[in-house]
Amino acid sequence: MRAALAQRILSLLPQSQNELPQGVTVSAVFKLVQEALGDNLKIFADGRMLIWDIARHDGYNIPAYPMAGCGDIKEFLADEGARNVPDWYKKHLGMNREAYDSMYLFELVMVRNLAFWRKVYEVPSAVMHDREDHVDALYGLIYTWLDFALGQQTGLDDPRLFKR
Repeated sequence: MRAALAQRILSLLPQSQNELPQGVTVSAVFKLVQEALGDNLKIFADGRMLIWDIARHDGYNIPAYPMAGCGDIKEFLADEGARNVPDWYKKHLGMNREAYDSMYLFELVMVRNLAFWRKVYEVPSAVMHDREDHVDALYGLIYTWLDFALGQQTGLDDPRLFKR
């Protein structure tokens, strides 16, 4: 993360998207924040892929099609103390089964902060794809992501945070 750039952006962003300078769009702010945060902001258009990205990051062998029956899926879930994939999402994100079953309506955004703790945000897909139709919602999220990324929260501050 380019922490100095991210801090500068946060200090310049107004509290409301209505206060943005003439000609500055929420989409432009979104792209700027993505660039400043780099790998500390990851968007999962298909939230069901988050678990496999994390498993691969942790060194597990996860095939391109995770449910193929090969690879280290069972080992990963066992090591995580989860009975199955929905259980993992409940344990790490607080997502109940109903929310997991309707995950296709959302994108997941994972943000890592300065203390290397991660937080996942559920964002309605419409907000991510129709940005100019949902400027208030998206601007608030961008501000929240940037604020979290520059923070030092840990799992003691928020049990939904995890370190990877």
